[in-house]
Amino acid sequence: MKPLEASEIIENFHKSIKDLRPNAIVQPTSDLPTVSGRIKYAHFVWGEELIRVDMMTKEIAYWLMESYGIIDSFFVEDPDPINAKYIEFLALLKKGLITDFRLLNPFGEIIPVVEFYDFIGEALVRARKDVSLEPDKDSKGNKMALGAFIYEAYYNKAQKDKNVQSLIELVNSRHTRNLLLPNEKSKDELVFI
Repeated sequence: MKPLEASEIIENFHKSIKDLRPNAIVQPTSDLPTVSGRIKYAHFVWGEELIRVDMMTKEIAYWLMESYGIIDSFFVEDPDPINAKYIEFLALLKKGLITDFRLLNPFGEIIPVVEFYDFIGEALVRARKDVSLEPDKDSKGNKMALGAFIYEAYYNKAQKDKNVQSLIELVNSRHTRNLLLPNEKSKDELVFI
């Protein structure tokens, strides 16, 4: 796969993502522009190319990590059971009841995010590039996105503490993310509960 093709695959992947909330939370894999393995491979090819041409920044690395991390969580073979549980979760949350339903991490699931983080980190070291991936501030001094780890911890704490308000906040927002998707709902459309 050539870098330009990899870039186009990632772009088409992002275009295929629909913000279906509050009626659904995952899409069928048939909505993907190609198989998930090819989309994952495109992330590796594009990441290495950006490092090779000295265009990798912390912001781009985080964008790629988030993108890679959502491939297998936003798209599943059979979305109906997950979407039904999501609708039930929202209905009960409106009543102040918390179920064990696990919301998708909009920053990407932890394991794939770490996998891609490690890949980019090693590629930067091999290429002797001086790009820090530490999640503090971007090159302009702006606060970086919350990230997969913080989101996961916040969600788990809200579940453990039975904190309805915190869970409602998570349901109603996308929080600060690096990856902006073309079909994402606006801030005003994000209030479901």
